[in-house]
Amino acid sequence: ALIITRSPALHSGSSRSRFVRTSAFLLALTVAAILGSSLAASADPVLDRMVTLGGGRAGALQLYGEGLIAIDGGYIGVAPAGGKTSCPNGCGIVYKVELRPNGRTWRERVIFRFNGLKQGRQPMGQLVRGTDGSLYGVTQVGGGVPGCDPDGCGVVYKLTPPADPEGNWTQTVIYRFKGGDDGREPLAGLVIDPNDVLYGTTQGGPSGLGTVFKLESRGPDKRAWGKTLLLDLNDIGLTHADAALTLGLGGELYGLVPYGQSDKGAIFMLTPPS
Repeated sequence: ALIITRSPALHSGSSRSRFVRTSAFLLALTVAAILGSSLAASADPVLDRMVTLGGGRAGALQLYGEGLIAIDGGYIGVAPAGGKTSCPNGCGIVYKVELRPNGRTWRERVIFRFNGLKQGRQPMGQLVRGTDGSLYGVTQVGGGVPGCDPDGCGVVYKLTPPADPEGNWTQTVIYRFKGGDDGREPLAGLVIDPNDVLYGTTQGGPSGLGTVFKLESRGPDKRAWGKTLLLDLNDIGLTHADAALTLGLGGELYGLVPYGQSDKGAIFMLTPPS
């Protein structure tokens, strides 16, 4: 079990923040208990290696735990390296793992390669799907805005599916991080609400300790995107937003950070304005 304490509201303005703190040790015990019960329920697990990723131009070179999203009978994910474009080890790819026509074996197919320039490089985190079938994700660096990595501070991008199921997806960068107060180098994926509003986290920000942001389409054609800073983690004594957010049933956002007050991990909650 977790020991949870709640603070009063600590962030005013467009959103209110409450957070709960828990020791990393108790959190580890909880995870271990969950895993133990899962293994007990499945006494004879079966391992099926679906596919070995190709690396190089053919596919993914490195995986850091980015999750997969199920789409059209397959699974789509990102790899921060591979693809063999302008970067020494490749700038990263988006790939799809799907069954071959024989229905028995699986294949990896690259559906987008990053070029490391304004497109971004080193895609991170799990992709999310919008109501129109498009996918949204982040890259840790790239984008062409000076101030962070020589290639930029990272981007938020949109992938539009092709008319031909065997074709490549089309990328559109919808936001380029600027560093400084704007934040930089997102390390975790996004979450999306039913209105296609995106939420995520960055490093940096006003205090340099990390931020939570909102990104929503604006204008008559919904093609322009505007970013809103929801929280500077330093405002509630936290730092290092390395994990993806979770969207609650009431629109609240939950986050997990490895460091907080007294160097203990923390779970925080952002409550939308009433």
